[in-house]
Amino acid sequence: MRLENIREEFPEMPRQMRVMVEQEVARQLEKEAYGAAKRCAGEKPGRRAGKLSGKRVAALGLAATMVTGLTAIAGSKVYELYNEKVSRYSVKTGARVEGADTELIPEVEVRVGYLPEGLYQCDVCGAPKYPKYHFKDNGADDPHVGGVSMVAWVIDTEGDLGGMVDTNVVEQKKMTIGDHEAVYLKKNQIDSGGIGYSRILYIMYPEVQRILQIYVGDDMPEDALLEMAEGIELIPTGETLDPETVYTWNDYVKDQEETEGYEAKVTAAAEEMAKLHAIGEEITMPMRANTPAEEFAETTDIRIRVADVQTADDLSLLGDSEYVEDRWKNEIGEDGTLKPDTVQYVKRGDGRDTLDQVVRTEELAQKLVYVTLEYTNTGEQELTDILFFPSIMAIAQQEDGYILYEAKKRQEEDGAWDAAYSTGAAFLGELDYYDVHGGERQNNYIPSIQPGETVTVHIANIVHEEELPYLYLNLSGSGYEFDKDALETGYVDIRQNKE
Repeated sequence: MRLENIREEFPEMPRQMRVMVEQEVARQLEKEAYGAAKRCAGEKPGRRAGKLSGKRVAALGLAATMVTGLTAIAGSKVYELYNEKVSRYSVKTGARVEGADTELIPEVEVRVGYLPEGLYQCDVCGAPKYPKYHFKDNGADDPHVGGVSMVAWVIDTEGDLGGMVDTNVVEQKKMTIGDHEAVYLKKNQIDSGGIGYSRILYIMYPEVQRILQIYVGDDMPEDALLEMAEGIELIPTGETLDPETVYTWNDYVKDQEETEGYEAKVTAAAEEMAKLHAIGEEITMPMRANTPAEEFAETTDIRIRVADVQTADDLSLLGDSEYVEDRWKNEIGEDGTLKPDTVQYVKRGDGRDTLDQVVRTEELAQKLVYVTLEYTNTGEQELTDILFFPSIMAIAQQEDGYILYEAKKRQEEDGAWDAAYSTGAAFLGELDYYDVHGGERQNNYIPSIQPGETVTVHIANIVHEEELPYLYLNLSGSGYEFDKDALETGYVDIRQNKE
């Protein structure tokens, strides 16, 4: 998977949805502002819920009735989920509401009454109130891939709430699921050999003031999806949300409008890259960890060192690690080495009047990059659940600074293509393999570091061999673009086979 196709392979979860999930995690940790300060300045922080009376719960639980395309709720409330074509391949899905309660907004729990055979809830995906379900036998050996992912947007205002504009839509259906209005969209997607999310199902739940948005994996049959949707309930928990801080459908729509046309930062001036580090150099940067006094506190009591970088044409450097996924093992050929990756180069349509097209394909050799990192506690107290999130990037130097390698390659071909789709395991920009796991979900957290102690973490990515001379390590997050925090900390030069 490459920089430009990340949105195609995974649900179109824009920044605002990730913010909301982070806020939910923050509430679980009783840290209302976590995630807001560093990643999403200006966004609404998390909030604590208040109690909702039993009388109010009962009123909100009244069954809906369908009336001339609108949903009428007791108390003169009217809700409509609408769907209209914007252009040849773009569709707007929105809501019109009369009589919404803008003060007492119920907290809800998503309950699924029926699961298709082989579908299981993922215990390590996202926050508990935004469930993810996956097929264990989908061949990806990854609970984050395929199945369905859900998020329930809050309705807190009246009138026309506006709508989400989905692009690359080749099929749309307005339907009724149980007593609820729904819109089903199917999107055009280039077949890159993986499991993408090419469908979206919107369902209106007026009785609890929600629009449920379901991202649907390619491995989910339509009939099974609709049968599953029939049994989905949004049950009030007995608590209410603070209308001043809750993230709503209106916020979601507004953020889409504000971020439409956003372009990643794929170049950096030489002065921005002035803080480059070498292998073996000690680096200090703000990290998140639990201290005896505070959960998920920001700390600079951790020193990081890239101790070693190795490459291989097989998976031998990983030994018998339990964290090697089948999708990597499936990339090993009969000779015991990594198979070539078939890359599809795609010229993107605008998603409104034109669709994406494959313009050429290419086979590229794959290599394993294996990085040894050391995290040392330089403070005087134990740190627990230390979040680590390094990512490997490919960056090329040019006369006036630096450019992401893939952007350079695209530039050299005069923009003949816009996106490169990997059908193998080559993947940059995210933490793919790591051998230290901790935290509640047993993911990228170091469980504990005592004062003066050093914990060693190994990370790995499969990359294209041609990228080896351009590799850098970002210590502070995803590497799909040049990030302000990463530039401030400085990237680590881990280039191999330098030209």
